[in-house]
Amino acid sequence: MKDDECIFLIGCERYCSYKGYGFGFRFNNDYVDNTPRDSWGRSMCHVVAIDAICFSDRRSQFSMETTERELIKAYTGFQTLNIPAEQPRVGVATGNWGCGAFNGDVELKAIIQLMAASEAQRPLVYVTYREQALAQLFSSVWDHLIDHQATVGHLMQLLEMYIKREFYTRMGLFEFIMAETSAQHILKSRD
Repeated sequence: MKDDECIFLIGCERYCSYKGYGFGFRFNNDYVDNTPRDSWGRSMCHVVAIDAICFSDRRSQFSMETTERELIKAYTGFQTLNIPAEQPRVGVATGNWGCGAFNGDVELKAIIQLMAASEAQRPLVYVTYREQALAQLFSSVWDHLIDHQATVGHLMQLLEMYIKREFYTRMGLFEFIMAETSAQHILKSRD
């Protein structure tokens, strides 16, 4: 796919339960999908395929070029399909996209997807499976960003600073964002 392309699968239906991950992925049991249907009888479930960049060197993902590519890719996948503006936006369920075998940084990918969902005006459900600590940390970062009225533009500036000054060699992105937004909030309140 090109950087601004994705694949929409409309009317997807779940037929089985599974167990495992990667090469250990296996059929587990039959499943009855009770997802509501649209006027054409299709399941009201859409799956979007977006391809992440595979990083053989973990540090190579920390460039504005790759960050912007991943942001465009996520935004492309999170856009709504011909939904009138007055209709509520259905949420996007996602997770550690491009992190496992593709070696992506979970904190960077979470922030990229949060930015993309925000720009697409879609609620975000971030699923971390068994990584409860990551779920709690991301939730606290998200709450912090809301409390500090951070915008996507502000996050983009922080990402650029984090990448260009190579903060990723010293601290995680979540820690950096929390520290910078707190410091900037203090400076604004003194003005």
